[in-house]
Amino acid sequence: MIGAGITGALVADALAGAGASVVVLDRRAPACGSTAASTSLLSYEIDVGLVELVDMIGRDEAVRGYRLSIDAIAAQHLPRHAAARLPQT
Repeated sequence: MIGAGITGALVADALAGAGASVVVLDRRAPACGSTAASTSLLSYEIDVGLVELVDMIGRDEAVRGYRLSIDAIAAQHLPRHAAARLPQT
């Protein structure tokens, strides 16, 4: 894994949990890049709002994208409260 920030750490953890042998490399100390400047908030939201995304790619694909984002966060054992607000496909 290249990068020892929050994203690299989560991906490395998932890969190791799946049985892969993982090495994490970074030119800086862990969490000293952009992670250090962030709030370390994991968010389900895509950069484009759901309504705008529906206009761009259609309702089904937009909802699917949001649900996949929510599922990725839920896989880290976080609450799924946001899922209740999305329409069912």
